[in-house]
Amino acid sequence: MPKRLALRPLTDDKATTIHRLAHARTIPHRQWQRARIVWLASTGDEVAAIATALHLCQATVRHWLKRFNAAGVSGLEDASTLRCATDLSARTGRGSDRPLAHRSAGARSTLRGVDARPSRGVLTDGVWHRDEAQSVE
Repeated sequence: MPKRLALRPLTDDKATTIHRLAHARTIPHRQWQRARIVWLASTGDEVAAIATALHLCQATVRHWLKRFNAAGVSGLEDASTLRCATDLSARTGRGSDRPLAHRSAGARSTLRGVDARPSRGVLTDGVWHRDEAQSVE
């Protein structure tokens, strides 16, 4: 029998916040779903019942309950992408100011084509127009 995942005790403020988020209709779905996981757990539902009710796998329910237990309501937010970018630069040894090199020949030729000026055309308002070039000729 799997070990039961206990929810940390909720203060009145946190219980009110979780209840408000779990019953909200104008917040992002992910945020609502995570609050609903915590709210259902606080009412005594087990992980399997929560997963079934929300059409999630049990691992996802356990993940968000563990995050809530560790960090409270703020643990239900999305992880920062800034942290991920910092971790990536630390792993690759590259600073954020160094652009990634395009290694494939197809990517290099595409980038050259973007930077090149058209062979024929008229520049108007910073935009190249081929139709106007043909009518001018």
